[in-house]
This record gives sequence, C-alpha cells and structure tokens, in this order.
Amino acid sequence: MITRVVLFLFISTLASYSQTYKTVKELSINITNENDNDSIKVTKICNWITKHIKLNTKAFKTPIILSNSEIISKKPATNQGYSNLFSDILNSVNIKNH
Repeated sequence: MITRVVLFLFISTLASYSQTYKTVKELSINITNENDNDSIKVTKICNWITKHIKLNTKAFKTPIILSNSEIISKKPATNQGYSNLFSDILNSVNIKNH
C-alpha cells in the first residue's frame, strides 16, 4: 500500500513539472486533489516546492523578499520565501498552520 501511495505521489508530481502557475490558488488546485487527506496534501505541496523552487543562497547577506507569484514563476527564494509560500499554499487548501 505504501508503495502505491509513493508511486502515486511521484507520478502526480511529475505531471505538474511542465506547468506554469500565476497564483497560489491555481498552484494548490493543480498540486492537490479535493479527495486527498491533509497529510497527502502537505506532502504534495512540500514535494512541489522543494523540486521546483531554488534556494537563493546569495540573498542570505542581503535578503530579497519576493512575492509568491514571483517565486512560483521559477525564481529562487530565500528561506523566508519558502516558508511563506508553503504557508500560503496550505491556507489556500484550508490546512491550518502557524
């Protein structure tokens, strides 16, 4: 059963590689499925962010704050950008986070 879930997550992540998203809501709808439980949604969102968004290590000395739309359009993000994007996507699929 776990193998099937992992395979499903891998295939569903591959399906979203070539798409470009303009808003967090559009991205969250395409990454997750209404029928997914919260744990599956969090895993899919985390996988998408870590595979599609580069970490901007040069911005550690002079932080650059980008909007979510700039980050999702394949721009590198700082740690803060990663966490803001993750939090906003979770909010858009009604998963509470702090």
